Amino acid sequence: MKARANRNRPNAQQRHGGFTLLQAMIVLTVAMIVSGATVLSIRAGRPGVQLANSAHQLAGYLERARADSVRRRPSAGNESGIEVLDTRTYRVTMGFGGSGTLSSRDFTLDGETVFITDPTTVKFDWRGRPTTGTETTFAVHNGAGTIQIDVTGSGDVTVGSEIYQDEAIPEINLNENVSGDVEPDPVVPPHVDPMLEPTPPTVDQSPTPPVITDNPTPVPTPTPREHGKGSPTPTPTPEPTPTPRPTPEPDPTPSPQGCILNISKSTMTLHKNGGSDEVTIALGSMSGTITASAIGNLTISPPKAEITAGGSTTFTIRSNNNTRGIFTVTFTTPCGPALVVVTVAN
Repeated sequence: MKARANRNRPNAQQRHGGFTLLQAMIVLTVAMIVSGATVLSIRAGRPGVQLANSAHQLAGYLERARADSVRRRPSAGNESGIEVLDTRTYRVTMGFGGSGTLSSRDFTLDGETVFITDPTTVKFDWRGRPTTGTETTFAVHNGAGTIQIDVTGSGDVTVGSEIYQDEAIPEINLNENVSGDVEPDPVVPPHVDPMLEPTPPTVDQSPTPPVITDNPTPVPTPTPREHGKGSPTPTPTPEPTPTPRPTPEPDPTPSPQGCILNISKSTMTLHKNGGSDEVTIALGSMSGTITASAIGNLTISPPKAEITAGGSTTFTIRSNNNTRGIFTVTFTTPCGPALVVVTVAN
């Protein structure tokens, strides 16, 4: 009898499919690294997305308000427009949904995006042009940077432009390329119709002199009469009752003299990215510390200064980048705040 080999030996090695523990740990580690990098990338890109969304949403509502004014053809005071309420919120006033009745809705910028330009209002007339007739810039900012929304004098809305569109239009001379057959118009003397000439007034050369009488009638002089001979008895005039004098009001307590705030200029215009100007502040006979504050695209030098009684301090305001618009610089003094409105242009 032939013996069979036992194939089910307990010590036989058997192969199984799958991953080892080391391989699983490597795969999990790589997945965690990729996931972490993705999350960091999303977080890093979120401010940029929020900034772009805020800028394009504002530009979109500006376009809608302009189109609504053209559609409704409003009278003065009923124009559609946008008003910036604070650093985060703006109000849109228009006929929403094609309505002919104005209504207002408030909108907030995304994330940490804020307005860095001064609060302003833009309204459009029935032609689609700003009622101010000038260009207006809204600048929004967050950690990803700054984006500008411009409304030109003709009503066009642009996002992220580095120039004022109105200033980019060159001056056109209509007579620049004309030559040869152009002659000046002849000067024609005005024709005067003698029938239409006004007749000068007739002046009497011999006016009649006034008649002067040599013996004018004298005016009789009244003769005083003695008392008791036909003259009436004079009635004595009663003496007026004395009226008590009002009690004088005490003088108000005088305010301390000497703290007189003087500033050399309250407005200035700078060129973007390097333009500068100076402002001088004096406090009269008061002394103290003056502190300047402004947003990041403007630098004030020095940021703080000590001023003596009777002296003054000069500050330099400089534009740091290409951000345009209207900005307010505040100087805090012992006599109160002093404001300088800075317009940054091209």
